[in-house]
Amino acid sequence: MAISGATPKADYFSLRVEVEPGTEWICWIEMNLAGDFNDSFPEIDVKTLREDEFSNGQPALIFRADVKAVENMKFKPSIVSQSVWNKGVVSIEPVSDGITTAKNVFDDIQISVIKPKPKLLDKTKVQDI
Repeated sequence: MAISGATPKADYFSLRVEVEPGTEWICWIEMNLAGDFNDSFPEIDVKTLREDEFSNGQPALIFRADVKAVENMKFKPSIVSQSVWNKGVVSIEPVSDGITTAKNVFDDIQISVIKPKPKLLDKTKVQDI
């Protein structure tokens, strides 16, 4: 199962995914904040005069959490690696020493297992077939 999309610009966001109760999952989250430059990942490398043509800045970080779908459980994903684009090829690498502010993009990140509220049917809109 995969879910993909841009991170909203709001200060807080959530995403809901339906899974079977009691199942176990490995949750992977890849996050990149475009334009997050620093000394190790500059917009323009003054030595080589090479520009970060896609304005990525620091590489995307990959978070992982082992999740069991048990109601009221909470899980905190941790950073396990980074993904690096190099000439159209993506490699997964250990987090480099040059990663700084990218580690702090999320003030808090957690996965909560909740039981959804039942949906009530409006009988006035239900028709017999």
